[in-house]
Amino acid sequence: LRLSVPDLVVLAGRCYEREWVPYKALDGAMEGLARHLLHIDPVDAALIVGDEAGLVARLFPALLRVQAVRRAAARSPDLSNPQELRSRAFTALRALFRRLGERQPQVLIIDDLQWADADSLALLADLLQPPDAPPLLLIVTTRRESQALESLARQLDQIRVIELGGLGAADAHALARVLAQNLASGVDPAQIAREADGHPLFLHELVRHAALVGGPARVRLEDALLARVDSLEPASRRLLEVLAVASGPLPVKVASSAAELDPAGGARFASVLRVAMLARSPGQRADDLIERDHERVRAAVAGR
Repeated sequence: LRLSVPDLVVLAGRCYEREWVPYKALDGAMEGLARHLLHIDPVDAALIVGDEAGLVARLFPALLRVQAVRRAAARSPDLSNPQELRSRAFTALRALFRRLGERQPQVLIIDDLQWADADSLALLADLLQPPDAPPLLLIVTTRRESQALESLARQLDQIRVIELGGLGAADAHALARVLAQNLASGVDPAQIAREADGHPLFLHELVRHAALVGGPARVRLEDALLARVDSLEPASRRLLEVLAVASGPLPVKVASSAAELDPAGGARFASVLRVAMLARSPGQRADDLIERDHERVRAAVAGR
């Protein structure tokens, strides 16, 4: 979209299972909104945020980094009734997105909606409810059985669900067979394909594990993942365990401290986890965020 729409505003966020932040589905997106407002002309930013932006900042304090929002907050009424505050803040945010959408096309992306809280879902529904909804494309990703998506779908008319499945059975079987040719003789590609549930990375992991243990025995994904974890040196394993029990991404320096590693060692072991595709991070600086790579990795390590 950015390639075809140069002035597009993309606001992205993500929910985490153990995160207890109010309105957590939109928390990351509001950080993005604050960054966008800081990078445009201050007069334009003031026109976009409006007079009641201070009420929105009561829900999303990240917006207070914007001067126009701080000025609005200084004039905001002191509302003691939480229901009145919520209602007026919802209305103010809706108006803010409407003014922003009149100037630039906008997309709001929320990952892992299945972990969203009820307040987030209520705010999203209110934001997109006709009439006079802001011109906004909302894209969410969620697990197939998500009640959050069902709740949102009940309140909105214009919703389109796109199933993003794994590899089909025939393709998964073919890939498992190709991987097994050079790695593990005697492996049952059909069993490997079923266990991986169409996930290409897990197909490779299962075949690799089968090659290490030898023999045509049934291979379980959890065993394959834990065998890889066990092959790590102790410091890397401690760092991965910290990530497995964390509520979300952590700065590398914080995760390193929790794993009792010095900053330099923590950065090095974080790189080991990235290369092993057990963790992901945008960089290697101390303040860069790092998190486990996949939910099945987290479940296997945390379960142990």
